[in-house]
Amino acid sequence: MSYEERGTWVYLIVPVVAYAAYVVVVLSRATDPITATAYQAPLLWSIGISIAASILLRIIVEFGTGVARSVHEAERPERSPRVAGSEAGAGAGAGAGSGAEPGLGDPQLAEAASGGPTRRAAAEPYRVDDRDREIDRIATVRTFLVLVAGALAALGMALAEWPHFWIANVIYLAFVLQAVSSAAVKLVVYRRGF
Repeated sequence: MSYEERGTWVYLIVPVVAYAAYVVVVLSRATDPITATAYQAPLLWSIGISIAASILLRIIVEFGTGVARSVHEAERPERSPRVAGSEAGAGAGAGAGSGAEPGLGDPQLAEAASGGPTRRAAAEPYRVDDRDREIDRIATVRTFLVLVAGALAALGMALAEWPHFWIANVIYLAFVLQAVSSAAVKLVVYRRGF
């Protein structure tokens, strides 16, 4: 999973959780009429916590990925000689003089011997490439109308002099829907291709 794909999962989960928490808090404080409910502070807290949680969770995910990668890389040299040794024994039992080098028939060993995975792991981790940029562009184009629809709805409600409660919530919901739909489109493209 690439660096950007891991980040996309974070940006999919955090807004949903933050918005759900906001709705629960507002509904627990609901008055009659609901438009008189004090929604401003929970809304601002929800946005702030969503931003902070995205940054923090992203750091945790990347830290965990880095640790997992280090452990994986540390295990490879230990495994290779054992596997190579077993293959060498099997090769010797199968018959000497075949000309094949023991253990090199295993693709993992061949990669380890050539240093391929190590070089790829070192080059890949935190780099945004052209594919990531193209996926981001596709997701933005395909979900831009979600944000536009929310803005137009809020504009219409303002012109019709709806209560601020509904206007603010429609705008916030539009941002959440755009973020979630954009992340969902990115993940689908990452998994299924263009």
